[in-house]
Amino acid sequence: MMFLSSSYKCLVALLCTWLVLSPAVLAASNKCASSLDLTSENGVLMANGERFYLKGLNWFGFETDQNIPHGLWGNTLAKLLDFVKNNNFNAIRMPFHMELFTQTKYPGSIGPNSNMAGMSSLQVMDLIISEAGKRGLVIMLDLHSFTPDSFMSENMWYTSRYSEAQVLNMWTTIVARYKNTWNLVAFDLKNEPYGCTWGTGNMATDWNAAASRIGTHIQNLDGGSRFLIFVEGVSSSPPCADACFWGENLKGVTTHPVSIPNMKKLVYSPHTYGPDVSAQAYFSGCISSRFTTVIQVVYFIK
Repeated sequence: MMFLSSSYKCLVALLCTWLVLSPAVLAASNKCASSLDLTSENGVLMANGERFYLKGLNWFGFETDQNIPHGLWGNTLAKLLDFVKNNNFNAIRMPFHMELFTQTKYPGSIGPNSNMAGMSSLQVMDLIISEAGKRGLVIMLDLHSFTPDSFMSENMWYTSRYSEAQVLNMWTTIVARYKNTWNLVAFDLKNEPYGCTWGTGNMATDWNAAASRIGTHIQNLDGGSRFLIFVEGVSSSPPCADACFWGENLKGVTTHPVSIPNMKKLVYSPHTYGPDVSAQAYFSGCISSRFTTVIQVVYFIK
């Protein structure tokens, strides 16, 4: 995945590259969530007014029927988080399904993590975020799906089962839970909304308009204004010169940008894969020039 700032004309990072937080920022952040101000300005991400870089990874599992990140069935949380920290990662993107916040779910196998016995999935999430914070790791929550293991088919920001109003209520619950958690810093509003349109005027399908509504709702909540709002692209609206990956197409931003009250908290986040996931014509030949031309210009800017 790539992350673009709200100016969208400058790539912020390739794959999952985030900001590296300085000791001074971390020291302030451990005291109070409001001490850490992450913003998206002029094509780069900033922390307390200074440019920083984060290096992040995805930790899957909360979006599945296991209701817990993968790997905890065989390793302690401390061991896995230490591995992340010791390999110079500084951020974790945690996909989740909506029902974690609308129902009481319990994790599958907790393996050697006896301290998680009897915990709900959200209590495990709280613990992971807290322990990550002790290691200076920041967290982004990603609404991957609405029901467990359904991310391949749930390609809008709502479903026949869960309305937009219910999605907004979920974000209200999340913000209330984590507004004072210093290292929970960002929300990815929806993973791969490839069934959506962009800028067509259809309120039932236009992701740019929906992301504006959801982002505005979050920012207007008590404590919601501090979070970065990540907005992925769509797939084929407007049409791509080549086949776009799900969530990759941000061409519509130039004419129909997402609008939220504090635009410095907006990050465009094209969901882009390499050839190990799916082959594309531009991966053959001179990959660097074709990647720059096709990906940066055709899909994200023009």
